[in-house]
Amino acid sequence: MTELELINQIKRYFGEDRTEFKKAILGINFNGKEHKAWKKFFVQVTNEHPFDVSFRMMNEEVKKITAKKYDEIDWDFIGDISWEVKILLNEHIKQGYDWDKKLCANCGGTARILRILISDIIPAFTCDVYSMTYSKMEGYYEFNPIQLATTKEKEILKQVVNKLKQKQYYFVSKKLANQKFKDVYSDCHSEGNASVFDVLFSDVDGYQTERVRYNDKLLKDSTGKEIRWREFYDKDGGLIKRLEYQYFKSKNVLLIETNKNEEIQKVTVWKNTNKQIHQEFKLKLP
Repeated sequence: MTELELINQIKRYFGEDRTEFKKAILGINFNGKEHKAWKKFFVQVTNEHPFDVSFRMMNEEVKKITAKKYDEIDWDFIGDISWEVKILLNEHIKQGYDWDKKLCANCGGTARILRILISDIIPAFTCDVYSMTYSKMEGYYEFNPIQLATTKEKEILKQVVNKLKQKQYYFVSKKLANQKFKDVYSDCHSEGNASVFDVLFSDVDGYQTERVRYNDKLLKDSTGKEIRWREFYDKDGGLIKRLEYQYFKSKNVLLIETNKNEEIQKVTVWKNTNKQIHQEFKLKLP
């Protein structure tokens, strides 16, 4: 497959006419055989490193399809029609545990992960590498884009790419994945201008391009208001900005964005009004 053929296939399945897309979805077999096949495939290429395989489509829609309740399918919120494979790169770790806190703990606090996304509509795949850190003491996660560090890590990636290409899967580079088309649509881009990555792999979880940290559990202040924060850092660990979401009992939501000097840059409020639910109001400060 060439890049042009891939793009033509994308427009065929993910264009305004959803006929071919619906046929492809209804043609998926949810009996577990494909999941077993991918597990068998990755056993051969991971050099005994732990890995995890999951299908990203919305569970609610899968249940409707398997129950043949086709009239109830929400075609505007079907989920990502792709497989996600995570391969642990850390040495001497024999299992993936929960692929979360327990994994980080058994990796000395930080897990190094090779992520492969494989489209289930068009034979294409892409790869990403990131680290996941969990601090139990301070109650936060941190995700960071990383480079392959050792010869063995590079060999695992090489094996994955070569084996998938042998299966006639097209490798999608990050440059191509980020390319957008006005006449291509996804769940989160219902008006078009979706990217190759959005439609083939995911329109909610992209490549890990930023060093980001966020709190593990929702915090609560004395009024019962819930708080969630997210912080972005540069490659040297310096704070770039912080986003703090405050969830009021009134259903109002307040977002405060501050810079590295803790100066407020933007304020956003979502509030139910007579005009609409969760109407957005923005204030940008100098």
